[in-house]
Amino acid sequence: TDGKIWIATDGGGINILDPENESFEYLTFNESHNKSLPSNNVYTIYKDDSDRMWVGTFNKGVALFDPQMNKFSNSILPDEIYSFFNGKPVISVFQDSKENLWIGTDGFGLHKISAKNKLKSYYFDEENLNSISSNVITSLGENNKGELLIGTYVGGLNILNTQTDKIKRFFPDKADKQSLHSDNVWSILKDSENKIWLGLLGNGVDIFDEKNESFKNIGPYSDELIKVGSPNVMAILEDSDGDIWF
Repeated sequence: TDGKIWIATDGGGINILDPENESFEYLTFNESHNKSLPSNNVYTIYKDDSDRMWVGTFNKGVALFDPQMNKFSNSILPDEIYSFFNGKPVISVFQDSKENLWIGTDGFGLHKISAKNKLKSYYFDEENLNSISSNVITSLGENNKGELLIGTYVGGLNILNTQTDKIKRFFPDKADKQSLHSDNVWSILKDSENKIWLGLLGNGVDIFDEKNESFKNIGPYSDELIKVGSPNVMAILEDSDGDIWF
């Protein structure tokens, strides 16, 4: 399906030719790998309607290669990190420009896995105004300063300076029309023009002005001529044409 040509050989396993750059990949028998090709003596290859490759060998029967079988890998990170997340519901994941991986959980705070696999955790602490404002991290993103945008459930929007670990919190304020318009920020998008869109529960969409730290609402209850018709925006996406989908 990707245009490559599979070649059966008698003794050399399967040679896969990429016609575009005239290069080869090789599938061969490996006695230390129980999921390798079972024999290097390949007599026939057949691709079925599900893109699975059936391989007939000289002395080891039929082998099946299913490109979907190993779609997910659970062996990338160290065991101690996997055990830490065991039993914790994850509802947001984001990789920042420094290649740190940020994991937002449903009730168990925010966690950073550095490029060197070091784990650091952030939790809500009602006595600490520099903590995150909720342990339910619904969305994550990055602003134009390289700071982490943290959308929460009932905790508004947080901005974390990853160099200093200082946190700014933004909440709705009925007396201020330029404040955040919901304390539930369910989705975050920084588009190709570096504009930041926030999907809200209960009030549609806010556009965040970083310079003035203000919020413009374009939800169903706003006075805007062009606005998002639903109060609950769970996801925002920019497509290849620069259009924004809600």
